[in-house]
Amino acid sequence: LQHPVHPIQPSPAMASLRDRLLPLFSRAAFPRRHPRQPRRPLCACPSRPLLSRPAGRSSIPLRRALSSGSTVKLSLKEVREISIRALTKSGLERGEAGIIADVITAAERDGCASHGLFRLPGYCRTIREDGPFPAPVVEEERGVVRVDAKGGIAALAFEAGRQKLVSKSESNGIAACSLRNIRHFSALWFEVEKLASEHGLVALAFVNSKAFVSHAGGSKRTYGTNPMAFAFPRYGKPPLVWDQASSLMARGEIQIAYRDGHPLPDGVGVREDGTPTLDAQEVLRGAQSTFGGHKGTAIALMVELLAAVVTGSPLAVELVDEPETKPTVNGELIIALKPEQISGQEMALLSLRAESLFEHILDDPTGGTRLPGERRLRNRKLAAENGIDVCEPLLRDIEEEFR
Repeated sequence: LQHPVHPIQPSPAMASLRDRLLPLFSRAAFPRRHPRQPRRPLCACPSRPLLSRPAGRSSIPLRRALSSGSTVKLSLKEVREISIRALTKSGLERGEAGIIADVITAAERDGCASHGLFRLPGYCRTIREDGPFPAPVVEEERGVVRVDAKGGIAALAFEAGRQKLVSKSESNGIAACSLRNIRHFSALWFEVEKLASEHGLVALAFVNSKAFVSHAGGSKRTYGTNPMAFAFPRYGKPPLVWDQASSLMARGEIQIAYRDGHPLPDGVGVREDGTPTLDAQEVLRGAQSTFGGHKGTAIALMVELLAAVVTGSPLAVELVDEPETKPTVNGELIIALKPEQISGQEMALLSLRAESLFEHILDDPTGGTRLPGERRLRNRKLAAENGIDVCEPLLRDIEEEFR
């Protein structure tokens, strides 16, 4: 994100929409609102009523947009600028907005649309309605860094504690950072990749959320999608990175399937009565399922204990009635390891061993193997050269929000 992006010659349609969109975010376009002043829900669509559910469960105001075939091409620079302007108009300082905009832009760059601009309205709504947030409080002792975000955005809390986490892991070989009372609304790989690519650390991260996912064999919501992420540094190459939910599918992907009218794969979730369904709307109203049955449930339980209990943050079941239109307050645990300290060997030797394993994986007679994260890296290269395609109705949603 720090490297200049090659300019892209816009098509007439792209230029027209972009020229209408960008001025709406200029500092003089409209007065700043009080952060707690009520506003029209962003995703309310006049042509389609809001999803509703029986009493005791919150509604899901999701816009079911037009087909994803209706897109506009933007450069990464434009994605970042749109994000910064929206976030600053919602109440953040430009430096803080830049941190979150980097996360959003990285997701779009790597083809993770469910965690890119798709999340921007939720960020802005949270900042306006629940902010302004106090600065994160950072405490430390021995191999531990504790960051209390006081209900603020996770990316800002991570930045507040990152350097201390790096310092402790380099000194001790291993360190942990707990982020409590955060609102995590982004791809989890961003944190671990930064620790691996910029600091040469092996990193793991775990985060929980409000309850969306049932325990294997049940139908009531018990866990968040409870993702975990891992990164391993490589010499001369981007780190090996993976990020996966303990649910069979990330919630943002289900929301996009609902938006675009696509059926879900088998096993993604159940209706409110516990019966399986391929209908994204029914799953959003009911409960998601973990991957791998009881094995996935065990991992979801582990993540819940690490991210919520160990960090002193709310459990998923304590957040089940919170609205789904913005991120809830939850917890994250990050563990960072200095490979040289742990092994007592030079990183060059460790890298050779890791690369030999990667070569073994890729040198398969079927020709069908790949390393985790390779698809994101391909998307990253293409996005830097050609820009990205963004769903036009999503941009219109953002435009309408700040009209």
